[in-house]
Amino acid sequence: MIRLRALFLCLCIFFWSSGALAFVVSKTSTGAIMRHKQPSVTLYVNTTGGPTGSLEAITAGMQTWNSVSTTSFRYVYAGTTTATNCGDNDGVNNICFNLDNNRGALAVNSVWYGPLTGEIFDDDINFNTKYLYSTDLTSSSYDLQDIATHELGHCLSLKDLYDPAVDSEKTMYGYASKMETKKRTLDQDDMDGITSLYPLPVITGNGTAGAITIKSSDTLDIDVSLNPGSIEGVMADWWIYAFTPFGTYYYVYPNQWLWAEQAFDVRSAYQGALFNLQPTRLLSASGLPKGYYYIYFGVDATARGSFDSSTLMYNTLIVYVSD
Repeated sequence: MIRLRALFLCLCIFFWSSGALAFVVSKTSTGAIMRHKQPSVTLYVNTTGGPTGSLEAITAGMQTWNSVSTTSFRYVYAGTTTATNCGDNDGVNNICFNLDNNRGALAVNSVWYGPLTGEIFDDDINFNTKYLYSTDLTSSSYDLQDIATHELGHCLSLKDLYDPAVDSEKTMYGYASKMETKKRTLDQDDMDGITSLYPLPVITGNGTAGAITIKSSDTLDIDVSLNPGSIEGVMADWWIYAFTPFGTYYYVYPNQWLWAEQAFDVRSAYQGALFNLQPTRLLSASGLPKGYYYIYFGVDATARGSFDSSTLMYNTLIVYVSD
């Protein structure tokens, strides 16, 4: 369950599979999608009132979302706290255990956000100690990791789903049972939801992401693509730059590589609205000198022509050229 502050909430529905509601994200009444400006959230945890092993269960839920390979988003555990004010707009994201006799929710996600931009400023979770939680599947208890993983989905701006015919196995299914653990594991629709909110730019070398090794005589083809999902249309700076054995270079749309006099003296490749960029060839070259090549493709949601690392979503291709 999510508790929203400041504004009435509308829903934005995405259909990513034929005939089925895959995931739901939140929008403000002005039409802005609610999301964190930075593709990360720093969380503090107060385990007072929780069962033994609470911290491990909660951080395991964070890691579940962090393990989605198609998103730029990451949860960051910042440490323990003694704060009990889960729900206050203090700019600190806290997770607490408090008694709440006034509602039937197992846990409540409290969100403070900007009504015009949808930017989330404060994101707290309170586990209701009216109910029995455990981390060892104690009889008649609710599994903390199960519920934590669900609530952390709310922190991302994913909403509850309630159709038992198609949603019951999803982490964001809005009902839970005692001793249930299925929400610990994300359904593909859950993963599509976080990817839609916090997309990951894709860069490949010869069709492979991550790291590749080629010979100097081989041809290196570099391609980029981006599916912005629910943030399509957001104004952004696009960045493409490469550290090579013979200097730093940056790419300027539509087809120009330029040399940077200093390591980060680069211009944005493109400035404008995020759109569905189909795989696009940036480079096709052979005879490259031996050594390591680091090529970065990223976007930051500020669109001001200057590099903003705080909102950057990026991916890296590492190429080693051998003799």
